[in-house]
Amino acid sequence: MPRQLTREALYELVWSKPKTALAKELGVSAVALGKACARALVPVPPSGYWAARAVATRVRKIPLPPRGLGESDSVEIGRSVTWHYNEPAGDLPAPPEFPEPLEVIIERAKKQVGKASVTRSLEKPHPLVGRLLEEDEERRKRATAARYPFQGPKFDAPPAKRRLRLINALFLALSRAKCHPYCRGDEAEELGAKVGHQYIAFSVVPAKRSRRADRLFGPDDTKARLPLRITVAADCQCPAGLKTEWQDSEGSSLEDRLQDIAVHILVFGELQYRARVLEHYEWRTEQKRRHDEAARAARERAEQERREALLRQEAARRDRLIMQAQNWQRAADIRALVSAVRNHSEAKLHPEELERWVAWALSQADAIDVTRGPLPRLLNAEAGDVRLDSDPIYRQSVPESNETGRRIGIAKGAFEMSEEPSYPRDPSWEAMPEVGREVWPTYSGDDAAWTTGHTQAHRDRAVVKLDRDNQPLDDNERSELLDVIGVEARADYSLVLQFENGEFRVFDMTPLLDRPPYTGLRGPLFKLAMVRNGTVMWPGDIDIAPETLYDHSVRTKK
Repeated sequence: MPRQLTREALYELVWSKPKTALAKELGVSAVALGKACARALVPVPPSGYWAARAVATRVRKIPLPPRGLGESDSVEIGRSVTWHYNEPAGDLPAPPEFPEPLEVIIERAKKQVGKASVTRSLEKPHPLVGRLLEEDEERRKRATAARYPFQGPKFDAPPAKRRLRLINALFLALSRAKCHPYCRGDEAEELGAKVGHQYIAFSVVPAKRSRRADRLFGPDDTKARLPLRITVAADCQCPAGLKTEWQDSEGSSLEDRLQDIAVHILVFGELQYRARVLEHYEWRTEQKRRHDEAARAARERAEQERREALLRQEAARRDRLIMQAQNWQRAADIRALVSAVRNHSEAKLHPEELERWVAWALSQADAIDVTRGPLPRLLNAEAGDVRLDSDPIYRQSVPESNETGRRIGIAKGAFEMSEEPSYPRDPSWEAMPEVGREVWPTYSGDDAAWTTGHTQAHRDRAVVKLDRDNQPLDDNERSELLDVIGVEARADYSLVLQFENGEFRVFDMTPLLDRPPYTGLRGPLFKLAMVRNGTVMWPGDIDIAPETLYDHSVRTKK
């Protein structure tokens, strides 16, 4: 894993412990660590330093030299990465500071460049200029051998030779200053130098373009001395006191100012590095601001959703209370009807039929009378008491496989759709959508409209369990479906479940959190899991079939 250190931090590390021990801590070899120190101009302890330190109290420590012009202050140990796009949006470092003023940089550049002069001949040229001369000689040979030469030598004219001597002198001066010049093109159109880690481009061209644009030097008189211009292009502001362009004049020539030009190239390499460091810091500051803004917006959105969920929960409780009151009143009306039927004038003529009907009617009244059940069930019941609507709606909770588990049908009251059904109409149970999703089929005659959209319904408590043929189960079959009687939500998005047979099982909800309707359960809402109607439910009427919980959970101890 790559690690970035400042030169000063790396210097303190290499002088605090042997290089082999430090390299092992950083996860690189001692050779790689030595190369990194050499690239960053960080001195390392000489041979025998640690032995002398073990017996002597004072050992000379080589001071850390200044950072090279254009060199980065950050040293990367290990495999390199792109630093602009792989940095974390954490706390910002301190703003970059550059203690050396411009005058000190210029003096350092002058010391590195030394004396720069233009030679009269190119007998010992720079390697890049030597390559240009070799290519020009090849062109001369081809032009001599060809009957109709289309392209001759590029540097035969005196102005071209002078230009090449200037380029050669600049390349030699920059190489002595530990820079790396580069040259591209047959006529050396693209020139530049790598100053530290920065690329500074410059050009050496005629001050006035020739009449012919196809050659750098046109058909001018070979004895004429064309004025040349040298221009430096750097990606930074040009401060006062510096210049980016030099040109031949009557008072002086470019040969006299060659040292000043080389010094300016080094200084612009350092200034470009500083400009890019400041630009990168501004970029990180903007990234941090955007990250904090997104986090704040996410917190506000979560808080808004929480408040809306509380409002929906309160509205559901109010609707449930009204529904309970209506059912209680309906139960009282049924009992009053039973009493009136018993007093009917013909009641004694049909005693057996009357008793069967009375028993059935009273059982229906007891089923919808919320006061006949346990008080905690009344106080903690969710929306879903039985309603006597003429067109009941059934909610299907689909098992993970068509071969395991059974569907649970839950009677509901009227509801309101927030979007159109997204599945085609199909009366068959086999038209269920993909396995594991919650759907709401609405029965109207022989048609079934399957919908995975959001619904807002007054739901009824589970009053009937259906098999695969959509028929009620008998008592023996019902015992196969175990209800959940206890649940504990853990921080790792798992549920510890207690079933009515006494088993404790652990169900992992992680695979379902990326699928509707469970996508909103990440975060604090997951901890609000509760047991309702024999299964696990969350606020917002989000639940999961108990057979799915049982079949895909792992048994555990209490």
